Amino acid sequence: MTSVSKPKDETRDASQFLSRIGYAVLALSAPTGVVLHPLAIFILFPVGIVLICLAALIDPPPNAGDRLVGALTTPAVLLGLAGLAWATLSMFWTPFPIAAGQQYEAIGKLVRRLQFLGDLPPSVSVPQNSLEYSGAVAEGVKHFQLRHGLDASGKLGPQTITELNRPMSDRVEQLRLMLERFRWMPHSFAQPPIIVNIPEFVLRAYDSSLHPTLIMPVVVGRAMRTQTPVLEEEMKYLIFWPYWNVPPSILRAEIVPKITKDPEYLQKNNFEVTTYSGEVVTDSVVSEEVLAQLRAGQLMVRQKPGQKNALGLIKFVFPNADNIYLHSTPSQALFDESRRDFSHGCIRVEDPRALATWVLRNNPGWTRERVEAAFQAQKQEQVNLAHEIPVLILYGTAIANEDGQVYFFEDIYGFDKALTKLLDQAYASKNGVAGRLFSYSLL
Repeated sequence: MTSVSKPKDETRDASQFLSRIGYAVLALSAPTGVVLHPLAIFILFPVGIVLICLAALIDPPPNAGDRLVGALTTPAVLLGLAGLAWATLSMFWTPFPIAAGQQYEAIGKLVRRLQFLGDLPPSVSVPQNSLEYSGAVAEGVKHFQLRHGLDASGKLGPQTITELNRPMSDRVEQLRLMLERFRWMPHSFAQPPIIVNIPEFVLRAYDSSLHPTLIMPVVVGRAMRTQTPVLEEEMKYLIFWPYWNVPPSILRAEIVPKITKDPEYLQKNNFEVTTYSGEVVTDSVVSEEVLAQLRAGQLMVRQKPGQKNALGLIKFVFPNADNIYLHSTPSQALFDESRRDFSHGCIRVEDPRALATWVLRNNPGWTRERVEAAFQAQKQEQVNLAHEIPVLILYGTAIANEDGQVYFFEDIYGFDKALTKLLDQAYASKNGVAGRLFSYSLL
């Protein structure tokens, strides 16, 4: 008797467990949840239904059909259906993004969420029966957007809604990973450093007390193909009016196909073909013979200095194996974007004049006026630094400023996910010592 009834009890327990989870998921899909985007409803509702159906199938009564019908007509399911209907109407009738002055049905929930996250003072309240999204609430959304690397327009769009509904456990994990990365970083510097945070798209230059004295937006490498690497190096010199030596990968993938379509491409875009020793082969029409040598990697291409040069009018050099450097750019419009991963890997700076003035502050005679003159000189000039400057290119999706404000950013390269996996594997190791040694090996 015991050997027969025990599996039956376990089956019933499993059925009840699935059923409870299913009802809980359906409750989340109802129109009483916290600022859920309609797309989330379309995911939650069918998941809840599937779990309830599985529960009915795992432990079917004599009349399984009645059990299934009963399960699908419970208040939770009916509430879930109401949520699905609401989501459908919202997808078609809710005007995303919602701008200040428009009506928003979930205004009360939005206020409570912003206050919980610290982006809206507790004293702010919405007049009873008012659905208007405006005033302090819109300012609170702007503050939230600024802290989460979003376009701080105050418009309430799908991306902002998604971040508002991000579980706190995700934020805690971001902070944990950033604290882990801090262990790997140097805590003192021979000279005030330059630090670039990749997912934040921001460069900071510090003073001797490690307070930022210069902050500017940057453009980093594309997430899909040309990621900017994490590194620590020393800046040794900068070059005004630089050549751009086209990397072999870009030459093969982009420049050679353009030359193939248009033999005058080089001349039109201020490029020239050279030998690896720097001897110019041609800066006009490319012959089939020269094109064949380019395809074979026997020649290189560089862009002449000038306003249209991909590096702009200056590059800041900290020699490294990845050939990454900071430089200016003629494509200034990209700095208006909230997400700025557009480069081939090098880092474009928004205000190269300010950065050059800061970098050369210890070089005698290099005043702001002399820096400006070098930008206008229309000739190449290399300036070696009086003191090498530490450059850190790091990756952190959570930072805290000195005022206590915490900022979160998108894991654009997936480095957080990869680090979480590594740390979980280390901490889960059967040998605790081996796990600790593994974590320290990441330094």
